[in-house]
Amino acid sequence: MAEVTVCTIDPDREATAWKGDSGGPLFARNGETISQIGVVSWGSDDPKDRNFNMFMNLYHYVGWIKDAMERANEDSWLELYTGKSHGMVVVYNKMGHVKTICNDNVGKNEVNAICRERGYAMGTLANVKDYLPGDMRRKRRKKQDVDVPPYGYTNLKCDSEAAHVMSDCKMDKYEDSEVPCFDGQQLAVKCADEVWSFKMFYIWPQTRRVRGSDYVRGRVNCMVHAQKYGIDLDLKSHVQVGLVKRGQEGLDEIDAHMKYRKTTNTYVAKFRPADEIKQKTALLASLTCQVRLYTR
Repeated sequence: MAEVTVCTIDPDREATAWKGDSGGPLFARNGETISQIGVVSWGSDDPKDRNFNMFMNLYHYVGWIKDAMERANEDSWLELYTGKSHGMVVVYNKMGHVKTICNDNVGKNEVNAICRERGYAMGTLANVKDYLPGDMRRKRRKKQDVDVPPYGYTNLKCDSEAAHVMSDCKMDKYEDSEVPCFDGQQLAVKCADEVWSFKMFYIWPQTRRVRGSDYVRGRVNCMVHAQKYGIDLDLKSHVQVGLVKRGQEGLDEIDAHMKYRKTTNTYVAKFRPADEIKQKTALLASLTCQVRLYTR
């Protein structure tokens, strides 16, 4: 389980979070004191299954929250246009004006400074075309469908320790720059706490006894989650999942290429008596799914 998450479950199995609850609070009682400790993130994919719920650990972001509150009276501040961990970088001011930043000369220090200000550990440059609204992503576009803030800044420069772009970094006003920037040069970033993230949500073995054998046959369904810089990977194209069996000397491979089922977002593989899976050990999860990246 990731350090930034909190796992909970209702002992009476009467309550659970579900779609639409994302971003909702998790409270904890300590005597007469009630404190918020988390924010709804994800959980079971079946609302009838009153199982675990995963929350963002609010205490992991206490420093960032306090810092943001102290800077609430600043004249201008940075945000990502999507409101998520990735998107086009925009600068707001108290007058309600919104400007973009040209990506000329932006490197690792500048991207990391932006992401640290957003509460993340690191980041990488992104293609702004993935975030532009309307038909601006198409070669033949209608101007009335485009709603992108104008350029306000360029030549952003930050040192390796910068944490607040508007106060720790330097950049030129775009109106004073002699070098033009064109559509598609708006600065965009992807922020995350780690470059790669792989998680296995659940593994579900289904077994059937074989007459005259101590071993069983069956199949395994496995649901995984894979991200790069906080962006979901295309599971079918980029992720390979294999079925392995835990043994005394390590992992034994049963099926290196589990089949991906888009309708259920799961990987499926079969096992046979020759794989030497016993009923008891199968149910106790001697089987597991191993995630790899396609390296074409």
